[in-house]
Amino acid sequence: MDVEDFLFEGVKNSIEAGCGSIVLSYREEDDEVHVRITDDGKYEGGRDVFASGCSTKGDNRGRGLSLLKSVCPDAALERKDGCTFLSYSYPLKLKTGLSSVLPFLFSMCFASSVSLSVNIVRDGISSTFTSREMAQKGPLDRSGSIIRMKRDFEFFD
Repeated sequence: MDVEDFLFEGVKNSIEAGCGSIVLSYREEDDEVHVRITDDGKYEGGRDVFASGCSTKGDNRGRGLSLLKSVCPDAALERKDGCTFLSYSYPLKLKTGLSSVLPFLFSMCFASSVSLSVNIVRDGISSTFTSREMAQKGPLDRSGSIIRMKRDFEFFD
């Protein structure tokens, strides 16, 4: 599993939690990548969400966060003011490429009517992309739009 797969899984989990909006912060700093996924979905606390097999979504689930914790030991999940925050960091050398995962995140959110805002900080330059802006460039529900978005994000690879 590539570390960018954790972005996909984190957003998918936010959508499954019934959120209306997701904010993804991706910041490269020194030799690390810092990720924070924030959503306004429901949260069932009171358990060790990083334990293998811990899931409220059915059998054969609950391995993603334990795998994340094994790769990114600083991974943390907190709930505050009606929002859930998942944060983690990993060495920059593990990065595989945002252009592969971001188009799918936007398409997945579009299909679920979830608002997505992505803030990327790289080389001290901040870039923000929103599902509204991406939809204005064309539909987000066809393979052609995924190819177009992949080109939009190649700069970050």
